[in-house]
Amino acid sequence: MIVRGREIMLVDGEEEEVEAGVAVLIPPGAEHAIRNAAGELLEYVSATAPPFPAHVAGDTWAPGHRQRPTDGSN
Repeated sequence: MIVRGREIMLVDGEEEEVEAGVAVLIPPGAEHAIRNAAGELLEYVSATAPPFPAHVAGDTWAPGHRQRPTDGSN
């Protein structure tokens, strides 16, 4: 959900400019990116379902899950 500003949202190769008050559904597994479309502050809320673990340190974060090998080993 865009709270303030305008953004360019890219979802599976489709690009669209969206503004405050708009929510964007990103299907599971879809490649996506967000870019500020104006010189003003961009604020947005991101939510996932199901939630994923993350490691948060100050103002940075990293996914907390471990990639599983594709060869079937653990």
